[in-house]
Formats: sequence, structure tokens, C-alpha cells
Amino acid sequence: MRALEIPVPDDLDLAIGSSHNELTQMARTAFALRLFELGKITSGRAADIAGMPRRRFLLETAHHGIPSVSWDEEELAAEDATLKAHS
Repeated sequence: MRALEIPVPDDLDLAIGSSHNELTQMARTAFALRLFELGKITSGRAADIAGMPRRRFLLETAHHGIPSVSWDEEELAAEDATLKAHS
């Protein structure tokens, strides 16, 4: 896996009360969440980027107000038809 570098002020960890490792994890998670939110990657790949199990990543999406699924109109219509058929 390749690494990306993000320049940050030397005292950022002190300013926000987080260690270097915590900042790194925050950046990885934020990056993965954003790519997932944009539909660029799957939740599994996002979890890998964030360095956490997929289940935990999906909980993170909810914590950040990001839907964990994205259905198009055809998928929604099919689901609606299925629900009506079983009602």
C-alpha cells in the first residue's frame, strides 16, 4: 500500500490534544469516509484504508451522518414492490 503525506503544523497534536498516532488515524478515517460518501470506493475498501474492521467502519458512517447504503431509483422501486408484496 502506498502512503500519502499531509503537511500539518508541528504543534497540531498539542493544539487539539491528540497524539501523532491519533491524528494519523483521524486523517485515515476522514479520508476513507469521504471517498466512501462520494461513492468512489466500497465500504470494505474504505475500512481497509481507515485501518479498521468493516463493521466498525459502517458504525463510523452512521456517527458522521453518512448513509451506509446508497440505492438508486430502480433499487428503491424494487424494494418498495417487495415490501408491498409481503404486506
